[in-house]
Amino acid sequence: MHKSNFLAKNKSNLIFLALLVVMFFVYRYPYSIQKGPYSIHYWRQSSGLSIALNYEKEDIGFFEPTINWTGDGTDGKTVVEFPLLYYLVGKIWKLVGHYEFIFRLLNLLIVYTGLFFLYRFIREFLRDDFWAMIVPLMVFTSPALVYYADNSLMDAPSFGLVLIAAYYYWKHLRSGKNIPLYVSVFFFTLAGLLKLSSVILFTAILIVHLLANIRYLQRKFGFKNIFTWRQMIPFSIAILVNLAWFLWARAYNIKHIQNVLLQGLNPIWYANLKEGLYIGTLFYTNLLGSIFNRTALFLSLLILIWLLYRLRESNLFLMGITLLSFGGAVLYILLFFMAMTVHDYYVVNLVIVMPLIHITFLDRLRHRHPKFFRDRSLKGIALIGLILMVYGTMVDQRARYDTNDTFVKHTILLDSNKRNLYQHYQTMYREQYQALETIEPYLRKLGIRREDKVISIPDGTPNFTLYLMDQKGVTDFGYGNLKESARIRHFIDTGAKYLIVN
Repeated sequence: MHKSNFLAKNKSNLIFLALLVVMFFVYRYPYSIQKGPYSIHYWRQSSGLSIALNYEKEDIGFFEPTINWTGDGTDGKTVVEFPLLYYLVGKIWKLVGHYEFIFRLLNLLIVYTGLFFLYRFIREFLRDDFWAMIVPLMVFTSPALVYYADNSLMDAPSFGLVLIAAYYYWKHLRSGKNIPLYVSVFFFTLAGLLKLSSVILFTAILIVHLLANIRYLQRKFGFKNIFTWRQMIPFSIAILVNLAWFLWARAYNIKHIQNVLLQGLNPIWYANLKEGLYIGTLFYTNLLGSIFNRTALFLSLLILIWLLYRLRESNLFLMGITLLSFGGAVLYILLFFMAMTVHDYYVVNLVIVMPLIHITFLDRLRHRHPKFFRDRSLKGIALIGLILMVYGTMVDQRARYDTNDTFVKHTILLDSNKRNLYQHYQTMYREQYQALETIEPYLRKLGIRREDKVISIPDGTPNFTLYLMDQKGVTDFGYGNLKESARIRHFIDTGAKYLIVN
């Protein structure tokens, strides 16, 4: 009896969780989750993995993040994100052994938790099980989010934490209690520490809070005074904590290694007109589709314009957060414009704009056109759209890891340029780098200790081959101004003992 009551009460929750499990297999995570640094942006993946590896192997403290690259006689200490997950994974590896799937699975679980909280929010807010499931699942068709959810970068888990924070913020608004607010700000703070780009929604909420306290806007738009100045305490703490971390990380890098992991802005005004047009073209062709399906992206933009045209008929609080988040996303692109070429992990946290637009639109339908909101034809169209988007993302995700995958081989969605690019990465890894995964015992047998500095070439990344070998040393990274012979001589002069050519 109790079991049947539980199933009946949680039927919708269990269905959504089951759909997330289905997506786990649709996107072929059981295959990719076993990989180390692999496919697109293995450079950045290996740097994060290298930090976790050094937490596992070395007796260093939490605030001593270190990588394998030790160029110019440095000790490899560098940082960009708050190293909480790196530290946690490193300590787990120390206990159970070095398995990359632990890192990938941890990140994926955080993203899945965030999607579940997004589902809960929509279900409680819109009171409709179908839309509560369809919107988070559509969010999880973002190619960038799907790829980095199962990875070792901090962009996807920070996005998951933002979704959790948003749910507790809604709980605060609905109940008027401050405990959910503090829980919300805690997750917003943690997300910002992991990846600064995740503060878009937090900033939008903070601005709306402040605007809603202005009497003129209260009279003109009917805003309610939704916060007291006491509630600025958690917001202020969040800002100060993130600022303190940024300043500490900057000082840490200046003291040890600079310019290994990017910390800082790459704004549009760094580019001249020709460069700007070139980067803008690359952003449109390479990165825009990584945020979301292009058709759905442009449709969402049209919906936002329509909502803006019908501003007074919409939930002004939701509209304010949505518009400010959209503006924040545009500002973010401008501030990191020089990196908007192929670095698709930069756009993961921009995906937050999509559910905001759809939730605002559905809320307006619910109040203004309730029959259309419940219409089966509309839901049928949305379901077909979801299936098509899942299929497109599935093909792209599987191709990144295996271009011989059955779905990849028999599709017309993947253009030849992408297919060739993915194939290049996979062939290069298999023929040039895969052997390094098992070379460490051989190196130790030769008497090469982990801390002995080696020269690993060719490798234009700081940590890729060094991580695979679990070896301290240097690569071609950072020495483009020196010819090969001069570069080798420089490495020897700064303590290199062995040369490894792959």
